[in-house]
Amino acid sequence: GTRGLVNAETMGTVMRVDQGKWSAFMFGRERQLLIHVVNTAEEGNAESVMSAMDTFWNETFKMEGTDSWSIRGDLIDRVIKDKKPRRCMEIGTYCGYSSLRIARNLPAEGLLVSIGLDP
Repeated sequence: GTRGLVNAETMGTVMRVDQGKWSAFMFGRERQLLIHVVNTAEEGNAESVMSAMDTFWNETFKMEGTDSWSIRGDLIDRVIKDKKPRRCMEIGTYCGYSSLRIARNLPAEGLLVSIGLDP
């Protein structure tokens, strides 16, 4: 359902950007992603959320070369598994996809701090 989206709007964590802002054109795509994830992913299941995000981006960007983000995701997985950090800091969250990839490879007592600018 859309419970998560409604809660996010009520809490003010998801809001329409002012049409005069440079980022206003991005509102539609990210909003569509959020709606898709809320409607298709299993609540509380990070793998399901990433799968829903993968499906959305694959359907949204069917052009050649747009799979580079999944290549970067595989790289993130490999680096985290090889280095085995206990704490990570991510600068630039965007939609949270890489945050999920990092967090799933941290130990149970691990910590991920993600810093994002919300224009």
